Amino acid sequence: MRSRTIREGSVGLLILVGLAVFVGLVLWIRGLRVGNRSYEFTVGFPNVAGMKEGATVRYRGVDVGKITKINATTNGVDVTIEIASANLVIPRNAVIEANQSGLIGETS
Repeated sequence: MRSRTIREGSVGLLILVGLAVFVGLVLWIRGLRVGNRSYEFTVGFPNVAGMKEGATVRYRGVDVGKITKINATTNGVDVTIEIASANLVIPRNAVIEANQSGLIGETS
């Protein structure tokens, strides 16, 4: 009787560990960073000049995020930017530019 209880407990523990690994993989694949919050803001540009979703965003020469969405509007283009670290504070009066990085023309 005791060996049956140990066996059932082992099976239950194995199922819980498997479920935890599965949830961890799903979160990892979706890019969810637990404990490391990010934030988004939208910047208006007259044109996108080669920007693409997923392009790197740099602040003072350091990669800090990526472009998550580009929407055309009647007055130009709204670009949504995700900053990976919630601890990084970008001032409201910061000048935001689109610059070409490299010879092949990737815009950041």
